[in-house]
Amino acid sequence: MSDYESFLYDSHAFAETHPDRLGTLGRLFGMETAPPDGCRVLELGCGLAGNLVPWGALYPKSEFVGVDLSRRQIEVGQADVDALGLTNVRLFASDIMQITPELGPFDYIVCHGVFSWVPEAVRERILAICRVHLAPQGVAYISYNTHPGWRIRGMIRDILRRHVKPGDAKLKIHQGRELISFLTAHLPAGKSRAAAWMKEELDLIQRMSDAYLLYEHLVDENTPFWFTEFVERAGKVGLQYLGDADFSSMTAWPYGEQATAQLDALTNNLLETEQYLDYLGMRFFRRTLLCRQEVDLNRHFEGRCLDGCWLAPRFARVGPGEIRVRGDIPIDISDPLVDAVLDIILCYPAGIYLDRLLTLGAEQIEGETTPEQLAAVQTTLLELYAMDAVELGRHRRPWIPVVDTRPRTPSFARRYASMSGSVTTLKHRNVTVDLLDRAILLRLDGRHIDDIYTAIWRDLTHQRLEVSLKGAPVTGRDQVIALVDEKLERFAQVGLLMAPGTVDVGHLDLDEEEPDQSP
Repeated sequence: MSDYESFLYDSHAFAETHPDRLGTLGRLFGMETAPPDGCRVLELGCGLAGNLVPWGALYPKSEFVGVDLSRRQIEVGQADVDALGLTNVRLFASDIMQITPELGPFDYIVCHGVFSWVPEAVRERILAICRVHLAPQGVAYISYNTHPGWRIRGMIRDILRRHVKPGDAKLKIHQGRELISFLTAHLPAGKSRAAAWMKEELDLIQRMSDAYLLYEHLVDENTPFWFTEFVERAGKVGLQYLGDADFSSMTAWPYGEQATAQLDALTNNLLETEQYLDYLGMRFFRRTLLCRQEVDLNRHFEGRCLDGCWLAPRFARVGPGEIRVRGDIPIDISDPLVDAVLDIILCYPAGIYLDRLLTLGAEQIEGETTPEQLAAVQTTLLELYAMDAVELGRHRRPWIPVVDTRPRTPSFARRYASMSGSVTTLKHRNVTVDLLDRAILLRLDGRHIDDIYTAIWRDLTHQRLEVSLKGAPVTGRDQVIALVDEKLERFAQVGLLMAPGTVDVGHLDLDEEEPDQSP
């Protein structure tokens, strides 16, 4: 606890925990889940509330409750809540063991990065809280380290912990990085596959934050679980496995038809199949969704499961009749109507609702399309979702991929930009921003784009901001305009620009000074 209280964890938003994502997955399995703009969410181990604050600003009719053991972490999160004037976010510095039924039922319970890293009694309590506090159609999200992958990755943790001596968090981190640098420099990666793998893992850790190194590899508690072992634990308290926050991970499609057929022969049920998929993928981390045991789930999917959903692209077009997913996995598309529909999806990176998509697709095909053809398209789209080729949701997405004359970024992004080099997007992901990014974000409050150019130019001429281009300082107004335009285009792509009509109840008063330049 002393490390956790003295050394702040990173503030993160996790897209996999978003109420719309959890609710959409629940509905695919036949549940009647609550919409993100009308739900109650409890986060166990909320840290700095980086997950809850953006939701509080965007969904004023919902209630968000965060609990964390660290008083200091809660104080930082509460400062963000207060600065934005959010009345629907409540944070408590409290032991999970002390949570009582008075908190009431929740449509969604999120517990990210906690389960493997706490003592056994707390793990049991987390599952009990999910059983007691989940609404009848509620969904719980719990992440944890898992075998078999962590059995290998845990070797590095063991080595680091044998090297690091007792001390405060900063000393442990220094000693850990010292050993990582030594091993990375001298491992005979060219002579040993094991050494090459270990060097690759160490390179990854080197790029991660100090908080990750400390809490993943140096603290006392970090217990991985087999997937079926975790589900069995949940079953003992009246919870059942709903699915994975990454729907595509529940299928064997990346391994090919032969692997799928052999897997069907080797396993007898869904849980066994997913456990064997963990073997194939050497999986080391899971994001498991649970619901109450009495919920009657639908495991037989049909294309009509997508009714009421929007779809967004996660694929790249290679040519007519061919797309690629996850960078390099090819998928052939033989149906011209499906191919036309995919072209339309590419035109809507922020998502297009299914009914509109099918209407536009039918207009691209000669002759009249039949209900049977449209149903076949929906079935194919569901298959593509299982292949991670498209993203799926039900609630209107709040961002736009274009820059208008009065660009706006959400209040929470401006708040984070005023304080650090990491901001949360409307896709509920974190992106790194430099000083110029931050100066621009502070001005994205709906003012005209010409006023943004002027404000940034004023920052430069008053020496509140230094900007270089190809190593040379920027001194001309035209250069400033070009740089700001380039930054705004990036903001549009990563999800930092709000769609017209988006609700944002966060109220932020910022002066025109430059952002905090401390690291």
